[in-house]
Amino acid sequence: MNKSVNLALSLLLFILLTSCAPKPQLSKTIPPAPAITIESELTAQTKQLTESQTETLKDYIERSESNSGPLRQQYILEMSEWLYEQLELKAALRALEKLQPEQLSLQQNNRAFLLKARIMLSLGDNISVIRTLPVTLDNLSNQQKIDVLNLRAQAYLGADYPFEAIRTRIMLSAYLQNELEIDDNRYTIWRILNLMSLNSLKQINTLELGTQLKGWIELAITTKNNQNNWQQLENIYRDWLQNHPQHPAGRTFLATLAQKQVELIKQPRHIALLLPLNDKFAGPARAIRDGFLSTHFQAQRQRQIQISVIDTSESETSIWQHYQTALQKGADFIVGPLAKKSIDELAKIKELDVPVLTLNYAEQQSSATDNLFQFGLLPEDEATQIAELAIKQGKKHAAILVPASPWGERLQNAFRQRFEELGGEARSIKTYQSKRNDFSNSITTLLNLTQSKQRIDTIKNLLGNNIKYELYRRNDIDMIFIAGEPRAARSILPQLKFHQASDLQVYSTSHAYTGSPNKSADRDINQLLYCDIPWVLEDNTIKTTVEKNWPDSSKHYSRLYALGADAYHLIPYLGRLKARSGENFNGYTGNLYLDPLLRIHRKLITAQFIEGLPVPLAAQDNMSILYQNQEAPQDDNPEQVIN
Repeated sequence: MNKSVNLALSLLLFILLTSCAPKPQLSKTIPPAPAITIESELTAQTKQLTESQTETLKDYIERSESNSGPLRQQYILEMSEWLYEQLELKAALRALEKLQPEQLSLQQNNRAFLLKARIMLSLGDNISVIRTLPVTLDNLSNQQKIDVLNLRAQAYLGADYPFEAIRTRIMLSAYLQNELEIDDNRYTIWRILNLMSLNSLKQINTLELGTQLKGWIELAITTKNNQNNWQQLENIYRDWLQNHPQHPAGRTFLATLAQKQVELIKQPRHIALLLPLNDKFAGPARAIRDGFLSTHFQAQRQRQIQISVIDTSESETSIWQHYQTALQKGADFIVGPLAKKSIDELAKIKELDVPVLTLNYAEQQSSATDNLFQFGLLPEDEATQIAELAIKQGKKHAAILVPASPWGERLQNAFRQRFEELGGEARSIKTYQSKRNDFSNSITTLLNLTQSKQRIDTIKNLLGNNIKYELYRRNDIDMIFIAGEPRAARSILPQLKFHQASDLQVYSTSHAYTGSPNKSADRDINQLLYCDIPWVLEDNTIKTTVEKNWPDSSKHYSRLYALGADAYHLIPYLGRLKARSGENFNGYTGNLYLDPLLRIHRKLITAQFIEGLPVPLAAQDNMSILYQNQEAPQDDNPEQVIN
């Protein structure tokens, strides 16, 4: 081959390899932009002001423009505060940007960062609030210290860091002087503790904690451990008080708490359980039934409650007839049905004489039907929680791989919506055929390896087959979310590693795990981060009974046994969950709460596969990026503030 041909091929190779490079722009003369004044900037952001308010704003602008130095800074700061009071948040933030920090007094600087934090909190940017507030409380008045800690606690809670919110509120208590504010802060601490799962509280209790914080944590653990033994709470709290005699939650607070814990609890006398025990749903239905009845027979109050089991197999869609049958038997509470069509039928009835706790969710429900509570293992809850975990771990750009099915689409949409709400971006989305074993086509497309392979093939056609090459995956993602059953997950993860993605953290939902330990099979999903229910990851007496009585089905339907157990325990608490916003119930299927449509949602335990077994994340891992490169402060020292 002569030199001219070699030169031509080299030139062509260079063009192929650099075809994606950005093209230089030709320089051209750009006319100067018109001058932007403070007035034009702010009035463009304040379209909701009245004529009178607009005149006030112009007066602030005129004063700031006609002065310089510290006086100008004073007028700009006052203008920002005024705009905030008018709820013109973006305009207030824009005005703050005009301040010159070096010309501000210490007092003005304190006012400025507090105002910025309030604005960011109102805009829902909780992380920016945490970063805006100062690390220490030096050079602040007592009221400013209170304001800083109050804002920080609200931001931590808004960013879903309840432990940090509690720790900060304990710091805050050292500066409060008004008795009403002190009491309100204590009840706020308790409300936040109630949001946390028993698993999280137990993990935190293993850390080195200050005496006040440890007392709060142990009180919350005691309450959750005895939530189904409410008749004995006063005696249980008395024992806690003996171990924490000087704790701020003692005496008056504890007495009120014991009273509140038994409010709105209503135990029915006759429960009807409606399940299809002899059709295509017989396996799941029987697991739910056996979990429900096992819990009933272990309950201290079981003698006071009658249970009627009604088989709905013959006419599952005619649920209204079964509802009436339950009433004729004397039921004052109904659990079931399981089929979505039956739940859809009940959801059309605006008022039900007897409350119903379903074991699945209606396909569509635009408004709440009175007395119809919906409970099940909603997969969207898990995808949403995984999105929140990924963001907490600093992930920003996701690739998503789900099965080509309505179920896969649901999980994709739930993950993506929450991930993007929190500031992340889904950069690549691909589906796969779940019945196959080879997912390489979907994976190579997901990782952009297909385009890399096409470029290599083009070069090989030009230069021959004897060239060395390496495929490169896309580098604009930092995580992968997959949805799939155990068989698919065990194949997908090794194939992701084979296709250049071994450095990317992979996340999934509980569906990737059978729920039964299998170290040899699940070694293939080592390092996978996922979420699961407490029943699977922790032992309890009812689970032990179930595994003893139904050793085979308990492996296949472990989460459905947990659903049945929780359905039994939830019944007395539904009125309280409905009446109190932010109320939670610590269940075997997760930390449970009710939405405005009376649907029960779950917060699960996050875990990672290590040597073929799921291991719950440690408390420090759940705290995540907030504590990276930082020493966790002690709550007994109010001057130590987490930043």
